[in-house]
Amino acid sequence: MIYLILMLMSLFTPKGYAEISPVYPMRNHQSDLTRQFEYRLGEDHLIYLRSLDRENAKTFAGGDLKADPKALEWHLFDEVGYPYKKSFFKDKCSLLNEGEYISEIAVASEQLIAVSNTNKVFMYKPTVLERPITWSDELGSPFSNELYLPAKRRSWSFSCSVRDKDIRRVDFIDPSERVIYYSDMNGVKFDFGYTATIYVLLEDGQRIVYWDTGLPPSFSRGFLSPLNGTTQGQSISAAGSTIFISALDSTNKLRFFTRMYDYEINGACPGLTYTYQVKPNLDSNSETVALGFGERKLPLEGWREHAVTNIPEGHLSSQVSIHLTGQGNAARELRIQGTDVANRRGYYFKRIDDLNWQFQPDERLDVMTQAPFPYNPQAQEMGKNYSGQVIKAKTPEFQIELHSFHPFLTAEEPCILSVNYKGETANLNLHCVDGWTLVSHTKYHEDLIGVQEGEPKYLQATLVLTPEQLNTSQNSLIHKLIQENFLPYHEQVNSIQLVADNGNVYLSTTDGELKLYFSRSLSSSELDDSFYLKRARAVVQLEAPQNKEEVLKLIHKNKEILNELTEIQDQYRRDELRFLMEDLCVVLARPMASVIFNFEKDDPTYKKAVEDLKKPLKNQLRTEWNNLKKDNPTFQMSKDMLEARILELEELYDGYPND
Repeated sequence: MIYLILMLMSLFTPKGYAEISPVYPMRNHQSDLTRQFEYRLGEDHLIYLRSLDRENAKTFAGGDLKADPKALEWHLFDEVGYPYKKSFFKDKCSLLNEGEYISEIAVASEQLIAVSNTNKVFMYKPTVLERPITWSDELGSPFSNELYLPAKRRSWSFSCSVRDKDIRRVDFIDPSERVIYYSDMNGVKFDFGYTATIYVLLEDGQRIVYWDTGLPPSFSRGFLSPLNGTTQGQSISAAGSTIFISALDSTNKLRFFTRMYDYEINGACPGLTYTYQVKPNLDSNSETVALGFGERKLPLEGWREHAVTNIPEGHLSSQVSIHLTGQGNAARELRIQGTDVANRRGYYFKRIDDLNWQFQPDERLDVMTQAPFPYNPQAQEMGKNYSGQVIKAKTPEFQIELHSFHPFLTAEEPCILSVNYKGETANLNLHCVDGWTLVSHTKYHEDLIGVQEGEPKYLQATLVLTPEQLNTSQNSLIHKLIQENFLPYHEQVNSIQLVADNGNVYLSTTDGELKLYFSRSLSSSELDDSFYLKRARAVVQLEAPQNKEEVLKLIHKNKEILNELTEIQDQYRRDELRFLMEDLCVVLARPMASVIFNFEKDDPTYKKAVEDLKKPLKNQLRTEWNNLKKDNPTFQMSKDMLEARILELEELYDGYPND
């Protein structure tokens, strides 16, 4: 009888998984959950689903929830368990190529991300109005394309924040997982629009890149790990635009941080209005402010550390998981996999604003490695210092430097404009945010953005002076210079434009009255760690071959890398030409769009977005033109290195006697 029951259960259980009740408590890329469902990726690389509502069991069918009493058992997601599209011959034709299969999944508010063994991203997005829906294998806006997760990554996660609106469906989402608003630093509740975001912790552990459905399809936007990139992340989990990270510091201490961050709230989103002014008397209990209205206070909170002092040392892993518990910034539960003092397996948990952690035993959880990625003491320091020169200013005789700058800085980590005038110095805070552009390289964009061998990063910035620097009664020379040259831009949101990489930064104000240029020389370790040289040296420096067969294999390997790097460089050139044409078309079409959106009275977002994009698009047009004209020294060095090694190996091969 027991055997019969087990056999029947196996019919509804994904291959490789036993029936699990209650749900698996830690989110990962083989298992994920929402309030309504538990999702699993089976060993057969198919996606399975089971309902968690015993009173009203449902499943998904073409994007809609469908009542099904059998849905409490494991069954294939949307009947097939893989990404599909409609075709003339078949209703559900697989989007996977030959030899391609699903290797990871992630779920947020019943929207499903599937990643294949080629790192390609597929999305099941029931928020669209049409029914029945199919999966998408081309993503992004305004121009969609294939999206690939960075191949060299430590961790990634998926999050969604969404507000009810006529243009989208949310009826399939449990009310507790419709994250409809956030509170800014003035305590005002602002509606979300729709922000479904993938966050990726890169190989160095110091950078987190992200993409959301309203952005061009690449991972060219990002921010640094806690403490300005000095910590090295181990694992991330995200929910409701909140990222939970475990990270090692320079003393090898495992620490835990959270941060609320996405493209709608970070100060960069065209069409939204931001402010750096503190307004403490606003009613935090008022109704939410609709998208496109009101002024959102910047900077955001930034990284917040969560102390683990009440947990015995050595009982925590780096595996983290974050879960929605309702509305508001504080409606998140944090979980860390570990063991208690009795060495029972389980996880520690707390609400995000609580101080103390509690332990929940769960013997299904493995004993995880505390830090799977050891701290790298040779890692590059993220913040760089640049020397500068004044191109244009009302008082151009001052000296200036840029300190602690990185192209992935956000409003929460200001860099410093260090101004020196006749022996007096002042440090001015410059808060940078992303600059929206159309640029989206399909692969390697995360490594070739904001660096000389790739392309510069476009940023916007706001200058925020201190009360002392604003004090007009000061009679010092440096204060007079600040009043004349920098005061006009104080708290003028995104009135400063930057085009920046790791060697050069061009800064100009929107009115064109202040222009600065900064530069620095790359260190030898930075060159060694650069994209092209690092890949070339990895094969050039392989151990010397011991026989003719090994020489031949090494020749093929060097040629393979040379061809790969050449194709990447050539593809970037082709992309730059395409972006130049796209930018030109959008710049020409923008005035017409501005006229059209003048008639939209209920939602000012679109009209303002068109105006906000005027300066970024023109800047990007110039940047793309300059990119097409510039040389790439590190690519040429890599090419020369590989060609010399191939020639050396071919001569060695010719020296062996014929068989």
